[in-house]
Amino acid sequence: MVRNNKYSVAPKEQRTWNGKAYDSKAEMEYAMVLDLLLKSGEIIDVIEQPIVHLGIRENRYRPDFLIMPAESTPYYVDVKGMETTAFKKNKRLWKIYGRMDLHLVKRTGQGKFKVTETVRGKVMQEI
Repeated sequence: MVRNNKYSVAPKEQRTWNGKAYDSKAEMEYAMVLDLLLKSGEIIDVIEQPIVHLGIRENRYRPDFLIMPAESTPYYVDVKGMETTAFKKNKRLWKIYGRMDLHLVKRTGQGKFKVTETVRGKVMQEI
């Protein structure tokens, strides 16, 4: 018997692009959009799955992307289908310890995304 993932994650081959298997199809499609933005020069760099420590060293969180735009402040992105209990904890910690903004992004259609929430980083709150 094949057990479906409780979050309805697509099979690995459907969420693999450029040799990398992403956690979801939506995250993979967002990476494809970022690739186009890199090629156009709108963003200058993307780091996938950066490790961020939120408070004590044990509180490690991996947003999906760290994006460096060509003409604005860098920010983190997490592509969300649903918010888990663990993510809600990280979101609370981000408000205290996050250094830059965290954009929560949802897919609105094939290759289309929308920022549904911005969690302000501590440094951004002080500016």
